[in-house]
Amino acid sequence: MRPAFILSLFVMFAACSETDAPASGDLPGMPQDCDADRHAAFIGQPADSLELDHAGPVRVLAPGSLMTMDHRTDRLNVRTDDAGIVTDFFCG
Repeated sequence: MRPAFILSLFVMFAACSETDAPASGDLPGMPQDCDADRHAAFIGQPADSLELDHAGPVRVLAPGSLMTMDHRTDRLNVRTDDAGIVTDFFCG
């Protein structure tokens, strides 16, 4: 019984070790920054008429929108007001 207990401890601690897997936002071949400042000229325009040339994912967030809290450096977030007008761009 005792060797099985010790073996299970090793397995448990091995499962908690770090790996070299990339974080969700650090995928090979994806931009490492969403370049939010580059899109500042679109502030004040309707979000539904935007034509962004962004290589990574884009997420539009209206007031009160639910969003995941995973941080992806390549994701461009577009914040809008109640009327759907763009108020801000940020990465994450």
